[in-house]
Amino acid sequence: MGGLDWQQWQAEQQRRHEQDEWLRCEREAGIQRQQDEQLTLQRQAALQREREIEEQAIRSREAPAAKVPWWQRLGFGSHKGSPGPRQLDTRRRR
Repeated sequence: MGGLDWQQWQAEQQRRHEQDEWLRCEREAGIQRQQDEQLTLQRQAALQREREIEEQAIRSREAPAAKVPWWQRLGFGSHKGSPGPRQLDTRRRR
């Protein structure tokens, strides 16, 4: 009967070892899932910040342009006090 007890003990040790290994793998997988989720959230937040910065840059480029006369946007009369585009002489010489 001693041999049967030894076999049972060995089988129990093997079962415990396999169970411990399975639990370790499950813990590691859970930790990896948490890290992946955290990384995904960080990436999403970074993308959102990047979009907001781009939108702000677009708004800051567009807002002043709407207030500036077209000739200044084209580079005419962009200096302070400039009268704008030159008026064509309505009297034509022949």
